Amino acid sequence: MFKKSLGVFLSVFSIVLLIILLVSGVNQAFFSQDEEFTFHLVSYSFEEIILATAADVHPPLYYFLLKLFLMCFSSSLSVSIILAKVFSVIPLILLICFSFIKIRKDFDWLTVGIFLFSLVSMSKILYYFTQIRMYSYVMFFMFLSFYYCCEIIKKPNKKNWIIFTVFGLLAAYTHYYGVIAVGFLFLFLFIHIVRGNWEFFKSWVLSFIATLLVYCPWIYFFSSSKYFYGSELGVPSFTVVFGIVGFMFSPITDVLNHNSLNIYGLILFIVVLVFLMVILFKRKRIMAVDYGFALFVGVLFFGLIFSVLVKPIFNERYLLLVLVCFWFSFSVLLSRSYSKKKIFIPVLIVLIFVGFVNSLYFVDCKNYEFMTDLQFKNSISNLTVNDTIVYLGPGFMVGKFKTSFHLMENDFIIWNNNINVSDLKERLNDNQVYVFDCGDLKNTNLVIDEFNRTIIENGLRLNSLGEINRCYPAYPRHVYALVA
Repeated sequence: MFKKSLGVFLSVFSIVLLIILLVSGVNQAFFSQDEEFTFHLVSYSFEEIILATAADVHPPLYYFLLKLFLMCFSSSLSVSIILAKVFSVIPLILLICFSFIKIRKDFDWLTVGIFLFSLVSMSKILYYFTQIRMYSYVMFFMFLSFYYCCEIIKKPNKKNWIIFTVFGLLAAYTHYYGVIAVGFLFLFLFIHIVRGNWEFFKSWVLSFIATLLVYCPWIYFFSSSKYFYGSELGVPSFTVVFGIVGFMFSPITDVLNHNSLNIYGLILFIVVLVFLMVILFKRKRIMAVDYGFALFVGVLFFGLIFSVLVKPIFNERYLLLVLVCFWFSFSVLLSRSYSKKKIFIPVLIVLIFVGFVNSLYFVDCKNYEFMTDLQFKNSISNLTVNDTIVYLGPGFMVGKFKTSFHLMENDFIIWNNNINVSDLKERLNDNQVYVFDCGDLKNTNLVIDEFNRTIIENGLRLNSLGEINRCYPAYPRHVYALVA
């Protein structure tokens, strides 16, 4: 009875904690270059999105869904950003509903409670469930494909095969790591078949062929793209191991480095590792546990090995789509260990403690993002569509910058040494000239120093309108007004 009560308490507590965290997490700031790129991309037509994503490193489904969602509303940029973050939270809400309806029925309340607490408070998961990117959707699609892969083992009926296939395809059309993960699920099912379950080999073949046929159009678009620039990811090194552990277990204590391994993450990692070593091989087989851990390990090592031997494709955040499966398997295992109080209680206490710490840092991180956005908005509060903006920074960022901040009607000048300063003087006669210092990729002070020397020589000066505390190039680091 107490086991059920504990599970219900953790479930309710997780929902309350989620609401508190979303209040700070769903704000009008987008704080990464990737989020900036998302807004830039959804401004395209659907045909242009296909061509652009074929040249990028992600399939198009998420951008289609987000564009359709935003088309239902006519709103300002600030409201659109909030709506896009709400859109990213929807898969989390669906996972919670799925947990209450399906997981509770198949397992128990304690599994649901531990799983929901893990979703809400563990490391980077909620951070990416509130980011304007595809990760929340690929996590949801992948988890349902994984879950119904396990259901097929218990009951290989048509409904389970269809759900497994459909959500596997949705995951593959959302992220390329979804293709890798779905491939492992097919492998797991095939291994199960050759162990003596040949009666559903036909269903496996039909599902596999259907997946290939439906995914073939995107393979064609991707392979025929003339603009594919390849991965900018580096080849994994030994330090990547620490990055993976930090990404999985450490709270975001440093807004500049989301993958750093800190003391909280190290404690949780050691506790989870010891728990798995003690429990994993001393219990009856549970497919949801075996497949969840095997899927995570398989995708992790495939990404690392492929990146070393063939081409760099690995990034810690790409593990998110199977990290949810990992925590679900952990939740099942911990719930089944309830009777072993000397093991269960310490592990749960550490899990809740680190989850609390992560929640506090999550709020702090989101407040930092909100203040950054507020500082930038205040610095351009008097800007009109007739004003000119001098952009100091990487030229390739300008298009995304203009789209992201709804500054398409403003005249942008990308600064270089060939710009005629007298033209800026003429513009000052009629309207304001703003200077956005977005820094340089290598030397952050080089561009502004050269620009300042040039305008002083021509009788102009800079008047500071605001300094922005930012750690990503989504915002300028300083805004000035040009003064004669």
